[in-house]
Amino acid sequence: MIRYASHRHKSCRFRVGDAESIPFEDDTFDAVVCLGVIEYLADDAPALSEIRRVLKPGGSAVVSTPSAASPLPRMDRLCVQLVAVVRPLYHLVKYRLRGQRPPVPPTASTVTIRRYYLGKWRRTLRSCGFTCEESVCHGWGWYRSELGFVFDFVCRGAALSRRGLERCFGRAPLSRAKNVLVRSRLLSWLAWEQIVRLSVLKSGILM
Repeated sequence: MIRYASHRHKSCRFRVGDAESIPFEDDTFDAVVCLGVIEYLADDAPALSEIRRVLKPGGSAVVSTPSAASPLPRMDRLCVQLVAVVRPLYHLVKYRLRGQRPPVPPTASTVTIRRYYLGKWRRTLRSCGFTCEESVCHGWGWYRSELGFVFDFVCRGAALSRRGLERCFGRAPLSRAKNVLVRSRLLSWLAWEQIVRLSVLKSGILM
């Protein structure tokens, strides 16, 4: 990814580093974006401390974490289990009865992904010196099971519907409606992922 970004943007200002030991001086950046990282670490504090350290006074951070309240991961696991039960019969009909060898199933991932309840996550962020300015929900669908294609099909249909609605009502009203949706407390817990925008004050006092 670093090679791709460097080539695409004709720049050498892309580097690989350790999130728990960021190779930059204090107060370097106006903003830090941390997506799909925190949940794979053993502990939140070291990476959050480093993000706070490299941000300039008044800087902002955007951090994503998987939601522990979302039902989608549970539905995903259920789909995986159901497919695992049906797969031998499917392979028998499609491959073995024809004298063909069925494909080798992919190796199950052993990576641990931690999930977060938004209220507790906000308290953790405050204890690390951040103020949560806002949060939005993101991600709807199955990502691990073979039934993910159903969601992809629905998304393609929704994209066509959205373009039709944009022609009828304009893009601005739909954009405002989307902004309300992703910030709705009533619906946000359903989403796969939560994204928070943080601010930090380098006063030396944790807020």
